[in-house]
Amino acid sequence: MVKSLKKVFKNSILKKKPILAFNIQNFDQLDALAISSKINNINVIAQFSVKYFDKLINKESFSYIKKKYKKYKIFFFLDHCNNKNKIIKAIKLRFDGIMYDGSSLKLIDNIKNSNEIFRKIKNKNIVLETEIGIIHNQKDYGIKSKYSPLTYPDLKMFIKKTKFHIIAIAAGNSHGLNKSNIDLEIYKYAIKIDKKIKLVFHGASGNSINYIKKISKLNLVKINYSSILKKEMSKLFSSYNKKFKLFDQIQFENFIKENLIKFFSNLLKSYK
Repeated sequence: MVKSLKKVFKNSILKKKPILAFNIQNFDQLDALAISSKINNINVIAQFSVKYFDKLINKESFSYIKKKYKKYKIFFFLDHCNNKNKIIKAIKLRFDGIMYDGSSLKLIDNIKNSNEIFRKIKNKNIVLETEIGIIHNQKDYGIKSKYSPLTYPDLKMFIKKTKFHIIAIAAGNSHGLNKSNIDLEIYKYAIKIDKKIKLVFHGASGNSINYIKKISKLNLVKINYSSILKKEMSKLFSSYNKKFKLFDQIQFENFIKENLIKFFSNLLKSYK
């Protein structure tokens, strides 16, 4: 496994092939994702939203996870977090990446906080993702904010004054299964400001793979999937209930794991 996510993103932008990131809700999903990454020899990112970070991650469990998947092509990311204490916890646990979401704050405060976190991780080989502008439907991530259009002057100021490794720009992105109405001119403007900028696409579940692959040349290095995995889990629960009359825990876990490996593998292969 490549030890540095920074190097992975550097290779990603050179090859114009983004890394897929999935929001994980349990260890069965995590295991299936890790196995899929190894089977297909493709780097992946397991993301934890704040509520699942609290539920699944502590010092003991994460030490076990890091050891178990040491030889796999999987990296670990804290997603959409604006709680500094949780960010510090993720830093101490040596997560591979942290997404600080200061999008609901005034621009100057978002810049200030992002730079403060960057200083904390500067020499720890941790990737910092920041966000500028409000991405639709962030309630599930605990981010309360009213939508307001991103302005070009604010985007320019943020890029010029903020320290980050990768950045999520609200260009019409929306979490959920609905198609995002992306304004590609915003991405192009960001690249014009900094041709080496590395962009993150939030809300991939509602968009076609062909579309995302097509726009990946616009410096996209990370593609986030969440809702599509939730939808798949609902389908698998329903399929299991139809196939088996009586519930068996081991049988159920094997059924979920086997089908999730197929699900992740199909998505990963589609981006090759």
